[in-house]
Amino acid sequence: MNRQSAFAVACAVSATAVLGVGASPAEAFTLQPGATIFTTPISLDKLIGTNNAFQVDDKIFHDFVFQTACAGPGNLTCDDIVNLPPADRPVSPLFPSQVTVGPSENQINLASGIGLFLNDDWRADPGWVYDLAFGFDVHVVEDSDQYIKDAHLKIVGNDTGTISIIEDISDPISGAVLAKLSASENKTVDWAEFEPVKKIRVLKDIQLRGTNGERAEFSILIQEFSQTEKTPEPGTMAGLLAIGSLSIGAMLKRHFAKKA
Repeated sequence: MNRQSAFAVACAVSATAVLGVGASPAEAFTLQPGATIFTTPISLDKLIGTNNAFQVDDKIFHDFVFQTACAGPGNLTCDDIVNLPPADRPVSPLFPSQVTVGPSENQINLASGIGLFLNDDWRADPGWVYDLAFGFDVHVVEDSDQYIKDAHLKIVGNDTGTISIIEDISDPISGAVLAKLSASENKTVDWAEFEPVKKIRVLKDIQLRGTNGERAEFSILIQEFSQTEKTPEPGTMAGLLAIGSLSIGAMLKRHFAKKA
């Protein structure tokens, strides 16, 4: 699977998720029977393909997406290295069970808010390219008077190789893109503000490329969201529908149209 197809699959899965077990378009998040809301660090696989969710303060994170693709010398792919011991694989992580998810609060700056702290050895050895489409939805709990107003992104790693993270924050229902963030080996922190909303979808394309004999690598990814009591201005969301015809939001919007 190439980079474009891996990302497209993740977009389609993410679009479908909002109509599934986590939340209906007209309602707040509802925990399904037998599901668990975690509040302490767990492995990511407990949140993939399940009804489970992760809660930090008044934010609920759910409908996680994890899709990988990789390429190496001699047309090698992820399938060719999947049976190697994790420490011997030239790229990582291949599986969500390798990623630890925990709570985060103001770890990017003093006002960056609350969110997720993800810990693992993201890497691509020289000659290898690793690509991950990773996403989730965020809901403010129903009885909270707070609205999500911005997003903060930070990675901690080396400045060797090439790291590219492209992130879209969108409306889970319309697919309208609210904000875009990015990070790299030379730009490890980013921030974007948008009109306050109760729920968002986060979808990021993470690519690591080992170049010039150097490994691309980072070990920590932090995603935080700050909030406000201010409610969205009337008409704001409608205006956002015109943003980004080739964006993730547009792809999700087309997906919803096909299901109608």
